[in-house]
Amino acid sequence: MLALTASAAALAQQSTQDLAEAAQNPIAAMISLPLQNNIYGEVGPNHNATGNVLNIQPVIPITLGDWNIISRTIAPLIYQPGLATLPSETFELGQFSSSHFGLGDINQTFFFSPANATGLIWGVGPTFDLPTKLMPQRKVETRGGVCASN
Repeated sequence: MLALTASAAALAQQSTQDLAEAAQNPIAAMISLPLQNNIYGEVGPNHNATGNVLNIQPVIPITLGDWNIISRTIAPLIYQPGLATLPSETFELGQFSSSHFGLGDINQTFFFSPANATGLIWGVGPTFDLPTKLMPQRKVETRGGVCASN
């Protein structure tokens, strides 16, 4: 009975270790929903406001035969305080005169990785910036590719 309890504890510790390692691996075949919150203090013209960006980053792996396709999305929810202090600045700053809250541009990445890799685990794939921001600004076009290993 004692040996069974000790082996169960060792198995639980090993599975906890495996889970911790998989959570740190950007191309692990594990569904996760990380949330990253960034708070920016002392923003605005008087340095007395706080801005915030909450990145919602779901990771969804799909196994197709010998390959994993890992979908990683970054959807930022942004709060930006107003930047104008005087009524005359309201006209000059336009859209920045009052605070804004909304969805920023979504970044979608797909990693292709071997399902049963040993040693060096690698993944490669495209990334797409989807222009979903709700605050009108000047247009910025970006394109890119991603390569990762663990």
